[in-house]
Amino acid sequence: MSPRRAHQLLVAHVAVLCMLGQLYAKLDLGLYPTELVLGALLVLTGGAAWAIPRDALTRRIAVFLAFGAGCAVVFGLPAGAGVKACSFFVYAGFYAVVRAVATSERARWQILDAIAIASVVAAALGLWQMTTGVPIVESDKFGELGFEETSTGSVRWLSGEYGLYGMLGLITAAARPLARRRITPRSAVVLAAAAIELLLAQHRSGLVALGVAVAATGGYVLGTRRALAGALRLLALGVAGLAVTAIAVDSAYLDDTIARITHITDVQDVNTAWRLLNWYEVGAGVVDRPLGHGFAQWDFFFTRYDPLIGSHNSLLDLAYRIGVPGLVAFLAIPGWLLARTRRAVAASSGGAQVLPITACACVLAILVYACFNVVLETAYMSILFWVVLGVGAAALEAQAPAST
Repeated sequence: MSPRRAHQLLVAHVAVLCMLGQLYAKLDLGLYPTELVLGALLVLTGGAAWAIPRDALTRRIAVFLAFGAGCAVVFGLPAGAGVKACSFFVYAGFYAVVRAVATSERARWQILDAIAIASVVAAALGLWQMTTGVPIVESDKFGELGFEETSTGSVRWLSGEYGLYGMLGLITAAARPLARRRITPRSAVVLAAAAIELLLAQHRSGLVALGVAVAATGGYVLGTRRALAGALRLLALGVAGLAVTAIAVDSAYLDDTIARITHITDVQDVNTAWRLLNWYEVGAGVVDRPLGHGFAQWDFFFTRYDPLIGSHNSLLDLAYRIGVPGLVAFLAIPGWLLARTRRAVAASSGGAQVLPITACACVLAILVYACFNVVLETAYMSILFWVVLGVGAAALEAQAPAST
């Protein structure tokens, strides 16, 4: 058994996933590649994945998984949308794997860097599509693997998941330059590529999630004084990134992107109105049965054409399936990471806690993004929550074993 090989496989899987998105994640191999990789990782780590610390975070995850298992037993687990939604619970195994194999700071950064470096490839693919007008893969399915027209009339050149990848890439690539107050050529290239990737995905919710994640991490974890100091350096990086993006991307596309962003609060926008209708339907179901409906029942007006589609609010969907108490149990998981990181920063310095701070920002970005998209139910996005959570927990454990 080789934890080192498991770490290499994990890094490779994360990198390929964030480079190719659905093109890789939806390969039909009997199981999705992510499930196959998880099985291989558990074998390679041997008993290490089962012997991770039984600290407060692990116990909170166990409680959350118990809610999922309980709903599966009480309400049943038929084929269809319910099985798809269960993937998020299954992928919790990645948390255990990361805790088992990310035993050094270098190993932990390699996992996060896999996301950031993948932005370079994704940006190159997107720019190639924009230049040639040819999608990565010809597909009749709207929005999958190629460019698509948006509700505001613009065209985006990377599918939706790249909005999340680019956002996480930006956060990861900016972390060390901000802490060290020095940007290297390598980090500059990755930052620019991540910014281009986020732009080519043109997901408005990605920009919202990025802003909320940075502001919340700065305000809560770092504190006001440290956050303001970091904001000035972040602003400088942002201006540089915008300059590179303006050079690399066609000006007409930038104009379309700005126009699209201005529609964020427009409830008359087709895309926005559709989401609001979905949220209303699922929200009414949560109010009707706050203890959950289980994974068996998923029948709404917006699912009449596709029973597997989510409401584009993963947290609301989670509350519908496993109940409001289950959602509270889930939110207690990132809550632990934020609270522990804040205490660690207060006891030392922000510069000494770059890795857990980065993990906090990534986790928050994923959660905000999940409030507007189908994230926790997918094979190509939900894994990243558990991976980043494991990186943050491993970094905190290396400093002082958590007992609370």
